[in-house]
Amino acid sequence: MIEQMTIEQLLEAYPEGTAEGFAGYCDELSAWQMIVDVAQKVLDDGCWVMADGQQRMADISPACVAINGSGFTLVSLSDRHDDAFDAPEIINSKASSPDSQHSASSSAAVWSIGATVFRMVMGCNIMNGRGGKAQKATSKLPVMRSEMPALSRLVQQCLDFDPNKRPAMKDVLATARENLERCRKEQEKGPRMKPETASSTSAVQADSSLWPEEMIPT
Repeated sequence: MIEQMTIEQLLEAYPEGTAEGFAGYCDELSAWQMIVDVAQKVLDDGCWVMADGQQRMADISPACVAINGSGFTLVSLSDRHDDAFDAPEIINSKASSPDSQHSASSSAAVWSIGATVFRMVMGCNIMNGRGGKAQKATSKLPVMRSEMPALSRLVQQCLDFDPNKRPAMKDVLATARENLERCRKEQEKGPRMKPETASSTSAVQADSSLWPEEMIPT
């Protein structure tokens, strides 16, 4: 079961902060590392947190992904929730039955990991900042930076509106581990040339043409 903390407790335990600080500036290696660490945590501890004597689904969002040395760990915040990182089926379930307990699902956690990576790399949330509550079955999946094709492809798969079409958590972990190792080997060969558009601007500014505004249902 995932540990629950207040924001103050999180910052005391993890003074380096959270993945929110990466928004728009996250490199590919850090993104893969985050996926590996969070996916492994969910597989080891499940998607649950104990709150007020009841089990509920733990949040997965940049605010809940704490920097832990050279890696990351997932905690649950008792005093903060951002529904932009809730999978659309979780949003729809809450809307239809706001007082019910919503069962945790691995596929919903997979969606939240995809939304978290998108925020870290692009600096904005999917669906023009509105997240899962704005995603429909007809929504186009957001595109990330072109120099990270494997990462963008996995994020798109994770963000599929249909939970049954998303990859299993174990497959997300396997893909992330493979690409993390690739990135490490590439770094050993020396830094790659950065795209000209990203030379003096943040990822958000440099890749504004790839923002998902055009993917918002009308």
